[in-house]
Amino acid sequence: MEAIQLPPKRKTQEDGRFERCEAQIREALCISLMQRQTIKIGDFCKMAHISRTTFYAHHKSYGDALRKYELDLKQNFNERINYNKVGKEVVFTILLSFIYDERMYFSATIPNSNYWLLNEIFTSLRPSLAEVGTDNRRYEFYTQEQIGIICCWVKHGEFSSQEIPGYVKIMSTRNLAQKSNS
Repeated sequence: MEAIQLPPKRKTQEDGRFERCEAQIREALCISLMQRQTIKIGDFCKMAHISRTTFYAHHKSYGDALRKYELDLKQNFNERINYNKVGKEVVFTILLSFIYDERMYFSATIPNSNYWLLNEIFTSLRPSLAEVGTDNRRYEFYTQEQIGIICCWVKHGEFSSQEIPGYVKIMSTRNLAQKSNS
């Protein structure tokens, strides 16, 4: 017996409204992250210009909304990067271009020393950036140095796309030291 194929779901006005509300939620998340304050759902909904009902149709809680946003960003980055053996220059160009494209999120998190997503990205980049056998501590130092360079670009370069090639060059020249026995 052959499987019945249903036609693809058509986009409706409801889909557009859902996506628009999700964008408003993400924008309000970035604003609240910039302010580094605990926010009540009612105040958050006012900031996002949505009702509580709409918020809860999207997410269970503020933390759930933030986790989903960050996991979506991580997935978007992973979709951009080709994990086949590519040079560091390519990896860092893709990374800085991604940060530039998502600067609303990163302008909220980097000044507040919230590097969760950057750490997650560097964890996923380890096979491309580190040789087999590089110890965890050494890679952590390398990761933090790279995040420091990114922070410098954000703070002093203000996400300038013209400065990306220069920062890619700086990041590419940083090497992991020899393997450690510890």
